Amino acid sequence: MKPFLFVILFILLDTQAFSQTGEPIEIINAEELQYNEEGAAAVRKLIGNVQLQQNDVTLFCDRADFYFDENIVDAFGNVHIKQGDTINIYGETLHYDGTLKKAKLNKNVRLTDARMVLTTDELDYDLNTDIGFYLKGGTLINDSAVLTSQRGYYYANTADVYFKTEVKLTHPDYVLSTDTLKFNTASRTAYFIAPTIIESDSFNVYCEGGYYNTQFDIAQFEKNARLNSGSQQLKADTIFYQRTRGYGYARSHIRWADTSSKVSMVGNFAQYFENGNRVIATKNAMLITVVDNDSLFIAADTLLSYKDTTGGYRNMLAYYHVKIFKSDLQGVCDSIFFSYKDSIFRLYYDPILWVDENQLSADTMRMLLKNDKLYKMDLVQNALAVNQADTGLYNQVQGKDMHGFFNEGQLQRMEVEGNGESIYYAKDDSNAYIGVNKAICSNMVIYFTDDRKVGRIYFLTEPDASLYPVNQFPKEESKLKNFNWFIAKKPRSKADLLIPSSSPSNNDND
Repeated sequence: MKPFLFVILFILLDTQAFSQTGEPIEIINAEELQYNEEGAAAVRKLIGNVQLQQNDVTLFCDRADFYFDENIVDAFGNVHIKQGDTINIYGETLHYDGTLKKAKLNKNVRLTDARMVLTTDELDYDLNTDIGFYLKGGTLINDSAVLTSQRGYYYANTADVYFKTEVKLTHPDYVLSTDTLKFNTASRTAYFIAPTIIESDSFNVYCEGGYYNTQFDIAQFEKNARLNSGSQQLKADTIFYQRTRGYGYARSHIRWADTSSKVSMVGNFAQYFENGNRVIATKNAMLITVVDNDSLFIAADTLLSYKDTTGGYRNMLAYYHVKIFKSDLQGVCDSIFFSYKDSIFRLYYDPILWVDENQLSADTMRMLLKNDKLYKMDLVQNALAVNQADTGLYNQVQGKDMHGFFNEGQLQRMEVEGNGESIYYAKDDSNAYIGVNKAICSNMVIYFTDDRKVGRIYFLTEPDASLYPVNQFPKEESKLKNFNWFIAKKPRSKADLLIPSSSPSNNDND
């Protein structure tokens, strides 16, 4: 009779939510209840469909030891903690301190909210701050993204999870590896905190900062960002890419290269359009390619590179304030176009080229390459070649069209077709002037010496020529009709390409 009365009294005390410290833990249900004194600790053993309650926290399990003086519960079998309407935590065993409101779960632990499932073998969870962590490996599943790491820290209030050590995010389209990663389960966004590598069938990425939204496939890679896709490589301080739109841009210290075409591009802002494989670069934009085993630099307000839709050839276009620099060739023009289909540079609107000490100009110019070597140059309409013989003295040839021929990058001869005129300051073997030859001849050929100066001129049809002593040559006849001398416009180095310049129409005639 006495044991029965004791159990009834014990149940009455429990239904009154009696506990010694902290917020009381209430016994809501148990199929069997026992009372034991374990040393100095009094324990209530709950067995079968156990349910406990502490404010908005509900605990379910198969059996539990409730140390009511310490406000501590050890739960076993099918443990389930439910907090509010969203947080559910499952495990095989639980140690719960009701005063501190801290839970430690073991074996087959699973934490779920409305957005993700986190699994691990050991989980500590603070129900005061709604922060949980694991230290022995865990996996988080958020839609199609699966994240694994050795350590993880979950913040329910902000929906943030911090992953540490051997972090891997696996997505159907790529795999991400890093040492530290922040993932927001609400926005489905991964934030890169440490050096990160992303690998897929079509591209690889390295960065040390930025983010990737797994829901909308929007990414921004920062800090030493590098992106490789096939033969193309892109480096920049910041790279933004939206895969669903096939669009991206890069900012600051950009370097793009296509190793298959031996072409690269630098600048401070560039956009990429997957449709047409187009790259547009601005803000100190410069294109670099290889001609005659030497780097050819082209700078302009805007650089455009794209793949031809029919033959798959890459084309390049530079427009507005174009400047060109190579060790033995420099130039300026309004715009320039190059296609790998025919390997021809086409220069438009006031083009001027300097080949060694020779200034060449025309309405339109073409530079023809063969095996990445310059072998021919066409000057179309109002062609003019000028070479400074001495201070204020200029060798000049003009004609309707001209064609220059090169060998190993060196100008060998220039052929004039139609309306040819020339002024040539002739010298003897001692390099002394012997006179000025002024000639009119429809077609002519100019040969250049090994030291890259005008050597001789051949007139192919009957010329109208006059030879003057240098001191008797009429000054008013010393310049041909189309003469211009633009030496101040000539880029002297690669650095000159990024210095703003005036229009070529302002000449530097003496």
